[in-house]
Amino acid sequence: MFFGRFVALLRFLAAFLAGANKMAWSRFAVANALGAATWATIVGLAAYTFGKELHHVTGPFGLVVLAFVVAGIAWGLSYLRRHEEEMQAEAEKALPGSLV
Repeated sequence: MFFGRFVALLRFLAAFLAGANKMAWSRFAVANALGAATWATIVGLAAYTFGKELHHVTGPFGLVVLAFVVAGIAWGLSYLRRHEEEMQAEAEKALPGSLV
């Protein structure tokens, strides 16, 4: 039952398999708790380490992407402001009259 936590299908079926094999509930509870704690620790540390390294690698790149996003939003708002009347006229031509 301890290693059942590390395989997705076994994690789902662990209790059913333990019951079908008439495993003592106290033994199952201890194995299940130890397996869950170990699995959570390993997955948590792996995710933390991966996120930390990802941030380390992409840190400067993230600032460049942020600059491009801000510039794109500024350009988009500027475009909308400059072409607002054109777009309203085109929309009125496509759907004449009040929309209410």
